[in-house]
Amino acid sequence: MMTLRINDAELEALLAERSGRIGCGSWKVGVSDILAGAGWPMAAFPSGWCPLLKWPLGLAGIGYSVYGLASVIRSVRDPYDHKKLLEEIKQMDRTEKRSSIVAVRDASGTARNRYLLYEDTRWGCDFFPNHDTEGTVQMEKPELSKWLSGTFEIPESAFNLSYIREMSHSKPSRSHGGEMRDYVYRLWVADVTEMPEIWKQPQFEVGGYSCRWETIAGMEADQHIMEINEDVVGMVKGFVH
Repeated sequence: MMTLRINDAELEALLAERSGRIGCGSWKVGVSDILAGAGWPMAAFPSGWCPLLKWPLGLAGIGYSVYGLASVIRSVRDPYDHKKLLEEIKQMDRTEKRSSIVAVRDASGTARNRYLLYEDTRWGCDFFPNHDTEGTVQMEKPELSKWLSGTFEIPESAFNLSYIREMSHSKPSRSHGGEMRDYVYRLWVADVTEMPEIWKQPQFEVGGYSCRWETIAGMEADQHIMEINEDVVGMVKGFVH
């Protein structure tokens, strides 16, 4: 299940554009309309009803059958149902990215206020370990634990992974020319209780990543980090630190 963030004006415009096709039904409904409409003149004309009654009823039936035939043709040529409408609505989602952020915290000694950062070459900024959000929290936890262990070369037994909360933030999107977009973050904390030997250095490399330890205060003093990820630093500071 996902939460969509959609501009209400854009949604209104889409529904107005599709209003003539919503509720039209499938070709089966069209065939049913044809048969129903055909039954009206068949019942009206052989009857002894007054012409003022049976002719309008018969013509209405013919019109209804024509409408059903048009629905069949349209549904065959260009099928459209609630599933297609849902997909169009999903495409309007203004959420830029859903990420699971892992605040890896040193819980092995006295330096409990420092966090693991790695150099994110795509953004050119040191950042918390992160992964695309997948599934529910319950489904994601074991997979996220395996990913963290394999990517940063630390045994799963050496840390305790806990879910904190999910939040969304709006900020300019680089891939959309600075347009404001929503970023949804699922925040986790990993308390490292058994520090791997290489992790004991202030700066080190594991899994092809350049990593370092940094405090929240140190991140806040880094103008580049705050320019790009002030929202995430604030989230970790407010709910983990």
